[in-house]
This record gives sequence, C-alpha cells and structure tokens, in this order.
Amino acid sequence: MVRQGARIVAFISLGLIALFLVYKSQQSDTDQNLLERLMSDFQQARPPYLIMMSAAFMLSNILRALRWQLMLRPMGISISFFNALASIMVAYLTNLVIPRAGEIARATTVAKYEDISFEKALGTVVLDRLLDLLCLLLVGMLTVLLAYDLIFAYFDRHFDLASRWQAMQAGKLLFMVLALVLVLAAMIWFTKTQWYQHKLKTRVNVFVAGLWEGLTSIRNIQKPALFLLYSFGIWFLYFYMAYILFGALQATAHLHWIAGLVVFFFGSLGIVFPSPGGMGSYHFLAIESLSLYQIDATTAFTYANLSFFTIQVFTIIGFGVLSLVLLPRFNKPQPSIK
Repeated sequence: MVRQGARIVAFISLGLIALFLVYKSQQSDTDQNLLERLMSDFQQARPPYLIMMSAAFMLSNILRALRWQLMLRPMGISISFFNALASIMVAYLTNLVIPRAGEIARATTVAKYEDISFEKALGTVVLDRLLDLLCLLLVGMLTVLLAYDLIFAYFDRHFDLASRWQAMQAGKLLFMVLALVLVLAAMIWFTKTQWYQHKLKTRVNVFVAGLWEGLTSIRNIQKPALFLLYSFGIWFLYFYMAYILFGALQATAHLHWIAGLVVFFFGSLGIVFPSPGGMGSYHFLAIESLSLYQIDATTAFTYANLSFFTIQVFTIIGFGVLSLVLLPRFNKPQPSIK
C-alpha cells in the first residue's frame, strides 16, 4: 500500500513538475504564480466554447459506451448503457491518479456490476485501445498530408532531421533486433520452468483465453456500419474539441480547421505521455503546434490550460466521481468468477 502510494505521488509530481517547467519557459514579466495564471486564463476565456468542448467530450464517451456494447454482443453479453458509460468515466478518473491503470479499472468496474468475466471485459477494453491507436495513426497520416510543409519545416529546424537520418547506422537497428530476440528467448525459457508449469500455467491459460475472446469479438460485430459510425464519431468529436476551443480566445479565433487538426494530433501524443492526463506534456506539444501558426507561447499556454483543465480536471473528475457514487446505488455486485 505504501509502495503504491509512493508511485501515485511520484506520478502526480511528475505531471506537476512538467507543467511548472512549461509554465516557467513561457512566463512573461508578470509576477503571477501558476495558480493565479490559471485563474486569469479562465477569466479571459469565453465560457460557451468551454461548455461546448466539455459537451463534445461527454458525447464522445456516450458513443464509446455504445460501441463497447456492440463489441460485447458477439460473446452473448449485454451490459447496461449506464454501466458502460460509468465504467469509462471511472477509467479516465483512474488514469489521472495511476498511470495506465484506467483500462484495468474499466474492466474491473464492469465485471463487478455485470455478468461478464474480468478477462473478457479486459479483452474488449484492449481492443478498444487498439482501435484508438489505429485511429490516431490515421489522424497522424491525415495531419501530415494536410500540413506537410509546416510540420517538417518545424522538425528540421529544431531537430535537424536530415543529418540525424544520415547518422543512423545499421548497427543500431541490429542491436534493437538482438535485444528483442533476447527478450523473446527469456519469455520462452520462463514458460518452460517447473514453477511456471505448476503454479501459473493454468491461470495464465484461463486469463489469455478470456482476453483473446474479448479481443477477437470484433470479427463478429453484428452492425459493422454502426460500429464504424461510432468510431468515426468518437474521433471527430475529439478533433472538434480542439478546434472549437479556438473560439474561446480572441487570439486563436481566426485559426482554421487544419490548425485544429494539427493541435489535436500533437496534443493527443502529449496525453499518451505517462503523466496525469498528459499534464505538462500536453501543454508542451500544444504550445509547439500552435507556434506553427505564429501563436505566441503565452497565448498557447492559455489555450492548453483551458483544454486540459476543462476536460482532464473539471469534466473527468466531476463525472468520474459521480459515476463512483452512482454505480453501487444502481447495481448489485455480481458474484465473482464467471
């Protein structure tokens, strides 16, 4: 318990340090501290755009819950819409505290209140994340295609891509391949040990079987067109959140939808970083992407604060805590085992 608490504190501290460093790097000559700066940022924002952004986020979660229901039906499992949505909000809330634990929390929560094993639930959650990864790659390709000159000019200016590419040697690639082979060999050796055969094999097989069933449920989706529509809707709303927020500030209100796509994509990469909801890393990448459109660092930091705290703090904490409160009131825990 103490060790887990220490990890949580370290995780949150990492995010706060990253946020503070980004803040200091663009701090103007004013004497505002970080908290005063946050208050100032929200005071100058236009509230309707923050509300629309939060609403778009919650609508994306509604679509994700509906898509999750479709993913479970091929296994003969039907879960309530409320439990699906509440489990998703609990997952987001967990990710703000414990790195990458949201997926486990989501599967655990739905297995607690629905007639589904943890393994099968986790399989569909992993599938959900793999679909997100695929969508992010597609968004990245579209972003590069539409803003090729700006993006590559930026990277070449800051990282000297040409010389770095030439400096890459086959030896480095060979080292990576050998390291991967060694890891795989160690895993194979471990599965041959008596301890694994007698202590873990049966449990691992049961876990993997349930995980695989959930993961492959997409093969038998009953309404593929609706499934694709939900997937497109989720990611369109993510883009819309980044774009609509431009209107909250006078200095960014003129930016077009391609700029929104650029900020959305690079901001998404920042959220993937292991800090609370991308705290600090999201700010940095949002600032850098807005610099492509001559938005100064101070304004860009304000934009990043509005986005991060509206969604990651106010919306997620609000609906996440509400979900934790309402779940046990609307459900009875299911017997474990399935």
